[in-house]
Amino acid sequence: MTGIANSRHALRKLRRIGPSICIHTKGGRGSDLSTHEGVFRIPAYKPERVVDPTGAGDAFMGVFLCDYPRSRDAVWSASLGAAVASLKVEKPGPDLVRDLSKLGERANAVFSQVRRLE
Repeated sequence: MTGIANSRHALRKLRRIGPSICIHTKGGRGSDLSTHEGVFRIPAYKPERVVDPTGAGDAFMGVFLCDYPRSRDAVWSASLGAAVASLKVEKPGPDLVRDLSKLGERANAVFSQVRRLE
């Protein structure tokens, strides 16, 4: 979209165009998040097993978009997205996350490992 290979530089360019939050998802390698507070590396949560990765990115973004208006914390919302993506890949096809305690544990684990890149 930007023609820039470096994720941080591409996110910076996108933010200059207008969006206040930009996310570059990288599958099992996590994601990079850019906000007015900086650029953050959101790690992927290592799932117990990968059965079906289809829809993991959609699950990540869906949870991010649902949580962010409530929490107003993009780093937390992305951590929650990474947690739900890890649960999604452990089962085939579409499935609802039913174990909210496991989701919370994973989101907290991801959040504790977030790094500020700049």
